[in-house]
Amino acid sequence: MKKVFILCFAVLGTAMINAQSSLSLNEALADAAGFFSSRLPQGSAAVISGIETETRELSDFIIQEFSLSLSGLGVLQVAQAPGTVEPSPPEIPDGTFENPIPGTVSEAETVSLSPEERPGPRFVFSGFLIPDRDGYRLWIQAIDAATGQIAGTRTLSVHHDSTLAGLGVLRADPPRPEVFEDGIDPADAWKHNWIYVGVSAGYSIMSPGAKNLRVDDPNDAPLYGRRGNPLDDTYPPIGAAVYALLQPFDHFGIALDIGGSWYWSATISIAPTLILRFNQFEVDAFLGLGLSQTAKSNLGFIGGVRGGMHLGPGLMFLEVRPMAFFLGNTALDTNITLGYQMGFFPRKQ
Repeated sequence: MKKVFILCFAVLGTAMINAQSSLSLNEALADAAGFFSSRLPQGSAAVISGIETETRELSDFIIQEFSLSLSGLGVLQVAQAPGTVEPSPPEIPDGTFENPIPGTVSEAETVSLSPEERPGPRFVFSGFLIPDRDGYRLWIQAIDAATGQIAGTRTLSVHHDSTLAGLGVLRADPPRPEVFEDGIDPADAWKHNWIYVGVSAGYSIMSPGAKNLRVDDPNDAPLYGRRGNPLDDTYPPIGAAVYALLQPFDHFGIALDIGGSWYWSATISIAPTLILRFNQFEVDAFLGLGLSQTAKSNLGFIGGVRGGMHLGPGLMFLEVRPMAFFLGNTALDTNITLGYQMGFFPRKQ
């Protein structure tokens, strides 16, 4: 069971990191400025050619704020105030190509210069801000003008905030260009998979009758404690579970469940599950019969409810799981855990 605990905590931690929240527009621009300033050479000249958005006002604002963020970090030299001056082609006098103007650099000389010595900005920034789900996606790229190669790309999720509202941008409502053949909205695709896999870990509450059912093998020490003292400090109140749920119907599934506590070790169960999903939320109720690895009865019952919200690619949930064992005295333990669930193999497409 110790390996199960480690696996549950590792997967749960990774899922929580991947489900991080989006940033405000100003936070995203500051993040992008820090990203490029940490990767491009100190003192390089740069220019922001344009940021495509819904409106000209929003584009000018993003260019201006991104330029100020870059300049404020003191790493890059922004060539000009963004969005305010439209470049115009210079007038070329007759005979310029035959007799170059004094002080200019010829094409042959330019080729021989290093990237730092070439005239004009070395790095050119461009990007866009587009609707994405219930927010926006900010994409900014830097091109090395000397080589034409991509010097860096930054993509960030942005939520609708007071800055966007003040610029007259309505809350993002992106179009949904496609639906599944049976009419399922792509945003609800997470609700219609064949297999769901979840892990959870948290606190385990042990009933007083639990110590009468625990098999206490002296060969298990120190993990399982000493004979005659099964509830010593070697048993932290930790519970965990991992399950694979087969869902052949919208509101019903059958789960193969491995769960328990540090004290009871693992209980392997088959648990029929009632599934209710609405909007971005899900509530499950399950009841199952299983075999315990360490209870004297070897027979255990699990049940409980889990409820959560669609977050990232899966579901972040809170689970309350009572576990009962029967042999003379009754032991009823309860795990209260936080978990993450992901679906695989679309059932409707």
